[in-house]
Amino acid sequence: MTNEAAAKIQIPAPEQRIRERIDANRAAVASAEQAQLHAAIDGQRWERRGLLRHLRRVPALREVA
Repeated sequence: MTNEAAAKIQIPAPEQRIRERIDANRAAVASAEQAQLHAAIDGQRWERRGLLRHLRRVPALREVA
């Protein structure tokens, strides 16, 4: 189904409100997951170690203490 065909479909009011709520929930969950991912990635430090210079995670200060 193309975007034009989808735009022409009329959704009754109660179903449209449900669709809007589902879309709002989907956006909220995606936003929360994205924020959680950024928080997990931003707090990490990496360095190369060893003879073959493998990439290793350096513990953050909050993990050591």
